[in-house]
Amino acid sequence: MFDKNSPLFRYLILLLKLLSLFLFIYLISKADWKSCLNDFKELNILFVISTIVVIYLGYLLKSLRWKMILRSFEINENSGFLLKIFLIGGFLGIITPGKIGDFGRVYYLKKHKNWKKAFSSLIIDRLNDLTILFLFGLLSLYHFQNKFPEKFDFKFNSNSVLVMSAGIILVLIIIIKFKNKLGEFFEIIKKSSTISGYLIQLTVSSLAIILLYSSFVIISNNLGIDIPALDILLIAFVTGILNLLPITILGIGVREVAIVYLFGLYGVEFDKAISFSLIIFAIQIITLLPGGYWFYKNPI
Repeated sequence: MFDKNSPLFRYLILLLKLLSLFLFIYLISKADWKSCLNDFKELNILFVISTIVVIYLGYLLKSLRWKMILRSFEINENSGFLLKIFLIGGFLGIITPGKIGDFGRVYYLKKHKNWKKAFSSLIIDRLNDLTILFLFGLLSLYHFQNKFPEKFDFKFNSNSVLVMSAGIILVLIIIIKFKNKLGEFFEIIKKSSTISGYLIQLTVSSLAIILLYSSFVIISNNLGIDIPALDILLIAFVTGILNLLPITILGIGVREVAIVYLFGLYGVEFDKAISFSLIIFAIQIITLLPGGYWFYKNPI
C-alpha cells in the first residue's frame, strides 16, 4: 500500500490529474466550436433559471439534512447559516479532488468547541450521499447493461464481484489500520445515530440528489437531446460517482468522457454531448459562486 505522504504517491496523483486535464483539452479540441456556441446561444433563460432553482432546492435539502445530523450531536445552528457554509463547502469541494474540501465546513462551526462532533457530522453527511449515489449508480449500470447489452460492456460477473470485493477489503484494511484514530469518531457517531434517523436522512438525501441531477434533464430538454428523462437522470448519477474520484479537479475530463460515451449510446453527436457537459459544468459553478464569495470574505 502506498504511503500517502510518499513522493511516489503524490506524483502518481499529480500524474492522474494532469492526464484528466489533457483528456479534457483533447476532447474540447476535437469539438466543433461553432456548433457548441450555437448550443449555448439556444439556451432559454427560463430553462437556465429553472435549473438553478432546482439545484438550490437540492442544496437546501442537503443543508436541512445536515441540520438534523448536527442536532443529534447537540449542535444547534440557524438554517440560513448552515446553508451559507454548506455553499462554502460546496465551493471548496469543486476545487479539490474527491470533494475533500467540503470538510472545510468544520472550520465555521469552531465556536461550538467540540470539533470532533462537527467532523463526525460531516462523515455521516458524506456517507449519506455516497450510499445513495452508490445505489443509484448500481441501478444505472444495471439499466444500461439491459438496454445496450452489446454496446455497454459492463457485466456483473465474477470479475466485477472480485473488483468490488477488493475495494471493500481495501476500505476495511484502512479502517483497521487507523482504528485507534477513528475509534473516537465512530464512538461519537454510534452514540448519536439511530436507525430511524438514518433512514430519514437517506430519504432526504435521495430527494436532494434527484433534484440536483434533474438539472441534466432540464438542460437536455432545452438542447433538444432525444434521450428519455429517466435515462438522462441515470446518466447524471454515473457522472456524479465519477466526479468523486480523487484523480481530477472539478471533474474535468472524466465527466466529459462519461457524457460523450453514454450519450453516444443513444446516438447523440459528440459536439452536442460536449456542449451539454460544458453547460452543466458552467451552471454548477454559477450556483456555488455565492459560496466562493462568502469564503473570500471569511477564508479558512
